[in-house]
Amino acid sequence: MNLHDSTLGLARPRLAAIARAAARRPSFRRRIILDTLTAIALTFLLVLLASGFQDYRERRHTMEHEARLLAGMIGTSLTTPETRADSLRLQALLDAATATSYIEAAELYDREGRLLGRSGDMPAAGSDPGRSRNRVVQVVSGNEGPVGEVHLLVSHGPLYAAFLTDAWQSLLALLLAGGIAFGLLYRALQPQSQRLAAIAGTLSHVTTSDRYDLRLPAIEPDDVREVAVLTASLNSMLFEIQRHRVDLECELQQRRMTEIQLGKVSKAVENSGAGIFITDADGWIEYANPRYLEMCGYRAGDVMGQPSFLVRSELNPPELHISALTALHEGRRWQGEVRTRRSDGSVF
Repeated sequence: MNLHDSTLGLARPRLAAIARAAARRPSFRRRIILDTLTAIALTFLLVLLASGFQDYRERRHTMEHEARLLAGMIGTSLTTPETRADSLRLQALLDAATATSYIEAAELYDREGRLLGRSGDMPAAGSDPGRSRNRVVQVVSGNEGPVGEVHLLVSHGPLYAAFLTDAWQSLLALLLAGGIAFGLLYRALQPQSQRLAAIAGTLSHVTTSDRYDLRLPAIEPDDVREVAVLTASLNSMLFEIQRHRVDLECELQQRRMTEIQLGKVSKAVENSGAGIFITDADGWIEYANPRYLEMCGYRAGDVMGQPSFLVRSELNPPELHISALTALHEGRRWQGEVRTRRSDGSVF
């Protein structure tokens, strides 16, 4: 196994673990639908709170205004009852006021603060009627100044009931709109999410099985532009990876064959009975086989990186060096005799 194969062997389990972890994530379709429904719900809440609060204020203002008008109408008939008929008439007006849906109690006082009539249960004067209702006091004035007061206890219960009714209606509308949006989104995203799932599955299979000959499914007519471009680009990328991989495998095979051949040549040179040395282009020794070292009486460290007799030797004429190096640089074979020294100084 070479380094390339061992690296792939270590990377494949890691890629498989990454693919399994990615498969546990929520799908694109589910994320889009959940985000859309969340946006619809938040929009509904914001609109409901804003419009509901504004509607509540307007209705409360209208209700209190109508209560004051009603108190003014009752105050126009404010006189001290002298007969039973007058008392019955005042009581009928107060009962008519409390017959409305938002007035719980009504009281009528003269200028001295004496109670002339009452309808319903009115909290004691000065007490807090509570947050769900408030007391409306209308001063009745005559030609000579105030002649009495009309007290009405206005309940906010109808306002809350109207708010809840609007909220339920808005909720039903939201559910209907959400159902329609969900259906439309599901219909629009279903084919694209299936395509993305197929793309993801194919790429996961490619990375885990190391099969770059696989291709993504063909582009469908209903694919959106982004999915179509992604599919075509990924298929093109897989084709290029496969082509480069084939070229790389051919190159690696060629290198392995070259290494085998070089190993055979190296072994033949190493075991040769002839003295052999190899130089660089300028004639400096880079390798010497055991036979050459034996002939010269040197060790390998003594000759490596040293000039050969082709470069410098006082035992040979300069013309020999020039003719030998010129022939070798021109790619021609040179053959001749040279003189050199052994490690003990003897010439051979």
